[in-house]
Amino acid sequence: MNTGGTTFSGGLIIGAEMFGDAKDNFNPRLPREAMDLIVVHELIHYQQNYVHDQSLLAQTIREGTADFVCELLTGSHSNEDMYQYGQAHEAELWNEFKQQMDGNSWSPWLYGNKDNSRPKDLGYWMGYKIAQAYYLQMPDKNQAVNDLLNIQDFKKLLTQSGYNGNN
Repeated sequence: MNTGGTTFSGGLIIGAEMFGDAKDNFNPRLPREAMDLIVVHELIHYQQNYVHDQSLLAQTIREGTADFVCELLTGSHSNEDMYQYGQAHEAELWNEFKQQMDGNSWSPWLYGNKDNSRPKDLGYWMGYKIAQAYYLQMPDKNQAVNDLLNIQDFKKLLTQSGYNGNN
């Protein structure tokens, strides 16, 4: 009851106990229908070959790239409510994020948040926007996906994406 999925050097771990259909006194954290999208998201993480970087920028791009490539493959991702909120507040979120992106604190952007005024894990959305902007800038889409899976300089990728909170 910790996560829907994660990766390690040997493969994927899917938290099957997190998924289900709500019944009587059972209310799962994740709907059963989201399992395939989470498996694809985690498979993308398993393919990522990144330089070691613990910054908020790097971690949001890791998560957002997994959501973006998942959407390229399946037409969707598992975070629809968060993405709607992000789109509606894009400029203000970008202004907040860019002040914090070089630091190593991931809160309140990733992996939970005690602030109930907005959706949790908005870093996924921010990373998605950066990955999407990069992909759209590149004429060779196959190379763009390859680049997104093999990032060695997160600041450079952000610059090349052209993302500025208005895309």
